[in-house]
Amino acid sequence: MAYELAQAGGISSVIPSGMWWAAVPQEYWDHPEDQRPDQQPDWEPRFGDRAQQLVFIGQQMDKATMRARLDACLHDEELASTDIGKWAELRNPFPVFRMADESA
Repeated sequence: MAYELAQAGGISSVIPSGMWWAAVPQEYWDHPEDQRPDQQPDWEPRFGDRAQQLVFIGQQMDKATMRARLDACLHDEELASTDIGKWAELRNPFPVFRMADESA
């Protein structure tokens, strides 16, 4: 399922915006043979059309610094190409998430 983050008036929400074609069985694809999703240039063999985009909109932003900091968060190519089950063995850099009504 593809999701869209909508923000208006300081309130954010995540709403479904459709299915990725990679998640839809091919027998339900109704595209002409030469226009199938898996024949498009942005189709990735492992993940299909699944993608995430991060967009920053603002003024006087330091693009090089922002890109460097984001790139530092990426897995290296070897790890990224392995089975995602291996990712569970990595140290989680985030604090333990607790709901507001949970006791500490």
